[in-house]
Order: sequence, then C-alpha cells, then structure tokens
Amino acid sequence: MNFFKVVLASALGYILAAILFLGLITILIIGIASSTKKEVSIKSESVLHLKLDYYIQDRIQQNNPFAILEAVDPNLSMPVGLNDILRCIEQAEEDEDIKGIVLDFSSLQAGYGKLMEIRDQLVTFKESGKFIYAYADYYDYRSYYLASVADSIFMNPEGQMLLNGMTAQVTFFANTLKKLGVEVQLIRHGKFKSAGEPFIQDKLSQENREQIRAYVNSVFNSTLGQIAESRGLSVDQLKSEANLLSMTTVADYAERNYIEGTQYRDQFYAMMKARMGLDEDDKVELVNPKKYSKMLDKNYSASDRIAVVYASGDIITGRGDGTQIAAEDMVATLKKVRETDKVKAVVLRID
Repeated sequence: MNFFKVVLASALGYILAAILFLGLITILIIGIASSTKKEVSIKSESVLHLKLDYYIQDRIQQNNPFAILEAVDPNLSMPVGLNDILRCIEQAEEDEDIKGIVLDFSSLQAGYGKLMEIRDQLVTFKESGKFIYAYADYYDYRSYYLASVADSIFMNPEGQMLLNGMTAQVTFFANTLKKLGVEVQLIRHGKFKSAGEPFIQDKLSQENREQIRAYVNSVFNSTLGQIAESRGLSVDQLKSEANLLSMTTVADYAERNYIEGTQYRDQFYAMMKARMGLDEDDKVELVNPKKYSKMLDKNYSASDRIAVVYASGDIITGRGDGTQIAAEDMVATLKKVRETDKVKAVVLRID
C-alpha cells in the first residue's frame, strides 16, 4: 500500500512540475511576442542615462539566450555593446527629444581603448550644445577619466575619490609550482617574450619591466593630458597630486577644481531640471542605452559598404558559441563578406 502511495505522489509531483514548466514557457513566449511588437518611443525632455556598470564588450552576442529574461522582468537591463553605446551617443546628438546625457557610474569594467572611444564620441556630442553631467558615489582614475569630459562633475557628499595614477602588477607562480613538484618547460624566442615568465621566474626581467613601464606610462600620459585639458588643470599638477596623495577628502578635490561640488542624488536631479527649464514637479525621463538602442536604424541601404568583422574572445578551432574567435565561424564570415558585392572594404576589429 505504501508503495503505491509513493508512486502516485511521485507521479503527481512530475505532472505538477511539467505543468509549471509549460506555463513558464508559455509566459516567456507571450512576453517575447509582446516585447517584439511593442514600439519603442522616447518622450520629450528625455536624458540619455549612461550607467555602464557591466563589462563592456565590442559587441553583444547576437541572439543572446539570456535576453529572454527581459520578457519576464521589464526592469532587467541586459548589457549593451560598445558599438551600440557609440551609436546611441551619436543619435542622441541629433535627437530633439534627448536634451543631454548623464554619466552615472562609480566603477567601469572596460579597458582604456574602449573608454577612449566613448569619451571621443562624447566630445563630439558636446558640439551639439547639449549638456553632459556626471555623478557618482565613488570615483577612481578610470571612472574619473571618462567623467572628466562632462560639463560638470558632482558626487555624493559621503562618497570617496581616489586618483593615484596607474600601476601594473604581475603574479609569479614559479616557487609555488616548484613546491608542488611541477616542472615548467617553456620555449620562447626573444627577451621581450614575457607571457611565460611568471611560471619560470620569481621577479620581473629587466626587459619585461621596461615594456610594462612603457605602455603604462603611455596610457597614463595620454589620459592625463585629456583630463587636464577638460578640467583646465596642468599635467604637472595632476601628476604631483597623484604621486603625493595630497588629497584625502572630497572637499579637497572640489577645492582644486577636480569636481564642481557635492550633492545628494535628489539635489543633482533638481539641478539638472533647472538646467532643462523644467518645474520642480516635472519628471525627467531617463533613457537607458538598451532601450534607446532599439530605436537605432540597423537596415543599411547604401550600395557601397564597409564591413566590420568582430574577433572577440579566445582563439579556438572548429565552431564557437559566439563569444570566441572560432576558426570555422571566422572563415565562413570572411567568405560571406568576400562574396558580397556591396562590401568594398573590411575592418577587422580584434578584442
């Protein structure tokens, strides 16, 4: 008797699980269908809200399976690729409904190459006469570099700011591997081939130190020059204050013209409303790049085109999942580009 009870209970459990699963699939299908049919519209007096709090890729994988979650939770915002971020800023420059841009971030998960592209596009955007404001609870060098393009920079009165320049750090595993009895056999040609050094040495070679110093100083001097130009500061002052760590409070940064001042978030948006000529009770429509990118015209009709081929991720043989540089996929892509008569040139973008 107990046996049949257990069997019936198990069967009932499987049936209920199947019903719930099918119900969830139905909801997702309905949500996707409705979201694809829904037209995206931007209200007047809107502001493009760049809150780049995710790892920025050159381009987001097409047909991302996780995008289905947006149909379940409308508040969930999936990441936007660098290509769409740049096009959003470009379109916002001409869009009469977009009155300005708010840079709202504390930390950025992107290399300086990507940040420089975004910053250059923001510099072009400023030529439209529209405003760019920056706000954050915390600024490090990376986020401040991008924020420095703004007309005005504000931060939380209880926030923190740390501009101490750039460093590079290498972790060495040679002694650990030796204790584990692991012998590393490394073949390399040339003194500056340093990728394998951490596995065979316990400190930097002179050649590796030289090349690390060269590229770190190159990026630091370039970004420092742009900050100095935007904020009306001298490069020597920026370097000196970064080296000495002479600024310890938010007030110190405000006093030396690194930021306009401190405001709580509601005060910041009230100030922005005044700039836009809105009443205190009016609502500012903040438009995120994911929503705005859906308005971008992705149907190209030009007879002469330049194809951009993205090569991002690990290099592998065979087929990939869209996040790798897979040999078969790349060959097929290049073949398609070669056989397309309208494509007159190719840009191979490697990340």
